[in-house]
Amino acid sequence: MHDSIRLTDTNSESESTERPVALITGGTDGIGRAVASQLAQAGLRVLLVGRNRDRGFEAARQLRSEQ
Repeated sequence: MHDSIRLTDTNSESESTERPVALITGGTDGIGRAVASQLAQAGLRVLLVGRNRDRGFEAARQLRSEQ
C-alpha cells in the first residue's frame, strides 16, 4: 500500500479550479523534476508522484523555493 501525502496547502476550493493542474509522474528527479519546475514557473499547479517519500518532500520544497 502506498502512502498519500498532501504537500500543498489550499485555502479555498476555487484555487484548484482557477489554475491548470499538471500531474507529473517521476517528478522527483531527472526529466520529470525539470518538467515540474518549468510548469510551476509557468503558473501551473504541480502535483508530484514518485516512489520515494523523502525525495518527494525535497522536490516539493525545491519547487516552492524556486517560486
